[in-house]
Amino acid sequence: MTMEDIDDEIKAYRNAKNNSWYECNYFFFNHLNYTSLIVDHCIDGNAIICISNAIIQEYLEVLDRPKFAKFLDFKTNADFLIARISEISETYEPKKRLKIIKDEPDNRLLELAEVSKADFIIAGNTTDFTMNIYKKTRIVTPKEYWELFK
Repeated sequence: MTMEDIDDEIKAYRNAKNNSWYECNYFFFNHLNYTSLIVDHCIDGNAIICISNAIIQEYLEVLDRPKFAKFLDFKTNADFLIARISEISETYEPKKRLKIIKDEPDNRLLELAEVSKADFIIAGNTTDFTMNIYKKTRIVTPKEYWELFK
């Protein structure tokens, strides 16, 4: 299955009003290429990725959902990317629990940003982030981040 096929599937799901599926997986389907570029950008020493075990676990749980079974190559590539991110990241374990964003797992990103003093949260799921900035951390999509630093 090509990226064009995946894009067509996403459009079909959106047209069917299945927005929760679209929002939940937006990061993986629409931003994988930008995310790969950003990881390479970090490997080259231009930025540091901060991660927590809770966030890695969330990504792995999303990828293990049955609906991804038909995207075998995609899942393999996404698993590799997550493993690579885990290897090169600085890991933090926030102690403070926030309840700011309606989609509970997205609060883990705010918690991580706060403890790591991150400059950016790079998130594909911007519909749940109703703010553009949290404390001193800017919230951007992978494409927006890449446009700033390419």
